[in-house]
Amino acid sequence: MKQIIHVLGSPIPHHNHTMLRFLAEQLQPQLPKQAIKQVLVVGSGYQEQYPSLYIQEFDSKKSIAQAVCRFAKHDPQHYFYLHGQFNFPLWFAIFFGKLPPERLTWQMWGADLHEDSQQWKFKLAYPLRRFIQKKLISVAGYQGDLAYFKQYINPNVQGHLVYFPSKMHHSFQTMKKEKQKSDKLTILLGNSGDPSNRHLVGLEQIKQQLGDNVRIIIPMGYPEHNGDYIAQVSTHATRLFAQSAVQILTEKMPFQDYLALLNQCDVAYFIFQRQQGVGSLCLLTQFNVPVVLHPKNTFIEDMRLYQVPFLLQNQVSEQRIRETQQKLTALDKETIGFFEPHFMAGWLAILTQILQQGEGNA
Repeated sequence: MKQIIHVLGSPIPHHNHTMLRFLAEQLQPQLPKQAIKQVLVVGSGYQEQYPSLYIQEFDSKKSIAQAVCRFAKHDPQHYFYLHGQFNFPLWFAIFFGKLPPERLTWQMWGADLHEDSQQWKFKLAYPLRRFIQKKLISVAGYQGDLAYFKQYINPNVQGHLVYFPSKMHHSFQTMKKEKQKSDKLTILLGNSGDPSNRHLVGLEQIKQQLGDNVRIIIPMGYPEHNGDYIAQVSTHATRLFAQSAVQILTEKMPFQDYLALLNQCDVAYFIFQRQQGVGSLCLLTQFNVPVVLHPKNTFIEDMRLYQVPFLLQNQVSEQRIRETQQKLTALDKETIGFFEPHFMAGWLAILTQILQQGEGNA
């Protein structure tokens, strides 16, 4: 009988904890044990925190890729669910046939699907990765990313609408927004310190569209070792705004502190040129905070699918921000498919289908 091995192939603790918590607390009780036979993860200390899961931990991307290849060779009933990747050894395993495409589903993550990085090591690898992606038979992801994959990579792929189980604020329906009264707009610029947030462009657009009567908060505590880029953003902010107008956060924030931060904002500039930051976007929507999106962001399709109001870059003004806030306040958030508990349906459907396909081939 087919047994699904879940693979978290990169040491990104906040993503891994979210996924493992979801597997242990929500999916595992509702599925046969074969649906989550075991979990392979890069990192340590996970097994103790999620004792109901059978977790194997690895110290590197290379070692977890080698283990996946051994599992694939050892038992043809092993099926692999790849939760994102950020792991070129796994891509190479597919390329060399050590991980057969018919025995895996890839849960797409934005940085592995869209070619947005300006680093040469990624730009040189993009053509090979795209060639390997064309071999895939089954992918899962957001509506916009599925459409992108079928348009630009493989029109015949089997696509499954499955949303990442974003950590939500469970009492948002009764939460009252306590915000310090100010005539300044409080703006969240980006969701991390990665250059894909396009902070420099965002600062210029805020200056042009909303002027100086603003307070800008820029969270840059992730990823690590980004001090040079933080300095570049800080210098650019000082050229455009008074020093007191811009606050750059260089440390990671506890979840409750991050919630409090989001709840203080009037608008968020998420002008990535790809799908990114969906967890933060969900929380902002809960708090009725409008999000400014780049027209190339594929998550726009998902926003439109569930009629969630947002702004495009060329639509920003204080009046439009206030109008969008009102629309978000009136929105029935119980109908949003990428919110909890609705995203459960996609996960249950795909894992059940994988197991049933195994029975059909027996």
